[in-house]
Amino acid sequence: MKVIKADRTILPLIQLITAIIAAMLTMASYKFISIRIVMLIFCGIFLLTGAFLVLFYLPLWFRRLQYSITNETVTKRSGVFFTTERTVRFSSVQFADIVSFPFSKFTGLNFIILSAYGGKIALLFLKEQDKKTLLKNIGRDYC
Repeated sequence: MKVIKADRTILPLIQLITAIIAAMLTMASYKFISIRIVMLIFCGIFLLTGAFLVLFYLPLWFRRLQYSITNETVTKRSGVFFTTERTVRFSSVQFADIVSFPFSKFTGLNFIILSAYGGKIALLFLKEQDKKTLLKNIGRDYC
């Protein structure tokens, strides 16, 4: 069994985008809400939510996201407060969607979505080598 962890190289960019969005929402509520107490409540909500996401939730989610690969199955384990585990047999995979973004070798933006009988499983933020290993285990058609 091989355990694959999520590639964390894109995490700082996701944190930066989240912080920018939280700051923009805070500034918009400051500018456009005229009732002072409501404006302060919204500013506090946006700032605290952004700080919680950037400093706690996103790093912990990336740390706990992992995939266990055997010769017959792939298991995705994720979650921060509640752990979710999904297992798919390679023999039940109907098709696979492979999504690679530009510069994915450097950023870890490789996704594989496996469609199996009865559902789907999304394998997110894979390194290039891990993506190739996983596709070889699924079958020769994907390599």
